[in-house]
Amino acid sequence: VYPEEMFLSVKRFNVPVHVSRHPEVNSYIKESLDAAKTWFEKGEVKKIVLHIEDREGQPIERHIFDIKVIKSIVDESLDSIVRRFGDFFLNI
Repeated sequence: VYPEEMFLSVKRFNVPVHVSRHPEVNSYIKESLDAAKTWFEKGEVKKIVLHIEDREGQPIERHIFDIKVIKSIVDESLDSIVRRFGDFFLNI
């Protein structure tokens, strides 16, 4: 969808990912997540749908993320949580 040079390759949760360098894309993502924050905190989010269209409005990608909010992770170590995030990102 975007040229490769718009992304920086980094490791997050021990998984290589591409991070956007485009200020408008970053702003859009931040605003969207900030708007949904209350829903996440209340456990009201069931799924997130990422729908990408080309310039003519035709769908080219669609991803559906089922969300399960973990209310308590007190018994898990930080390493365990990082591994879970890594596993999640490898599956998307």
